[in-house]
Amino acid sequence: MKNKNNISFIIENIKQDLISSGKTKAYRKISHANEKLRLLIYVEKSSSEWSLALGVFINNENLILPVMPRIKGINFKTIEQYNLKGTLVELNRNFDENIFINLIHDIMQRLNNLDTQRRISQIFMQTLELWKLFFSNNKLPLSEEGQIGLIGELFVLDELISNLKGSKDDFLKAWKGPLRGKHDFSLSKGSIEVKTSIGDFDRKFNIHGEDQLEIEKGKQLYLINPVMEIDENGKNINFYVNKIKTKLGHSNSTIVKFDHLLASYGYHFFHHEYYENEGVKLIYHKDYTYLVDEKFPKIIPQQFMPSIKIKDYVVFSESCINSIISRDTSFMGGSV
Repeated sequence: MKNKNNISFIIENIKQDLISSGKTKAYRKISHANEKLRLLIYVEKSSSEWSLALGVFINNENLILPVMPRIKGINFKTIEQYNLKGTLVELNRNFDENIFINLIHDIMQRLNNLDTQRRISQIFMQTLELWKLFFSNNKLPLSEEGQIGLIGELFVLDELISNLKGSKDDFLKAWKGPLRGKHDFSLSKGSIEVKTSIGDFDRKFNIHGEDQLEIEKGKQLYLINPVMEIDENGKNINFYVNKIKTKLGHSNSTIVKFDHLLASYGYHFFHHEYYENEGVKLIYHKDYTYLVDEKFPKIIPQQFMPSIKIKDYVVFSESCINSIISRDTSFMGGSV
């Protein structure tokens, strides 16, 4: 928050200087910890409108992106200053200034500890691609239903990281839910579909399409059902995101990959304060693991004539009691 307030202060300072001086454009350097990096904020006044831009430079080296991203509302171009070539990130006029301040803050945070031109360029490009997802998707926070669904998948991801062997990138590759995969997780020993319930009474699973519970050849399919309670003293979605980030460690590239998956799901750190103040808060109650086999009640693809397709259906938990298994006997243990 301090850095974001500082960016806002710099922008307002430049605006006031331009108004009092009668000039139309100016720039200021942003103070930060990385001596390798040089960040400049540019402000330009045209009639009653303001335009903002961020210049990103590397001291003693050039920073030219191999491909300029295409993001609605933002333009990119190569800029030269201090005898250096850098990249200019320019906000379109009449676009949301607050979002742009968050973009500047995010770039600062992600590039802060990098010390080589290659790593700065790589993470800078990945960060812009991450924001491309934000601008191309719904910019609103996740609905309550969306938050509950993501919390359930993050709960399972946390369990997998704690109980299976594998690299951090392997766990992220296994998480298919944000990418609209057939199942939420694809592991070496089987696939997992996650269905989160609120309350342990009258639980039911909403199944989307005939294929969602289709078993892949050579794999087992499991349905994990985390049961949560809505409670003001519970944990919001930010808690689960930060818990996973702590387990993923300090690798910038791994964290960016995780953020890409979150953004694909619809979660953006830009809404952090919303989730803190107004997001759904959950307390973990218990969880069930079901083996989805021929005994599990489900609709099988091609069960009906070709002219009939089932879009969604519901499976009541009471009908699945005989399919409950101990997680220790399923996919836990071994490698991801």
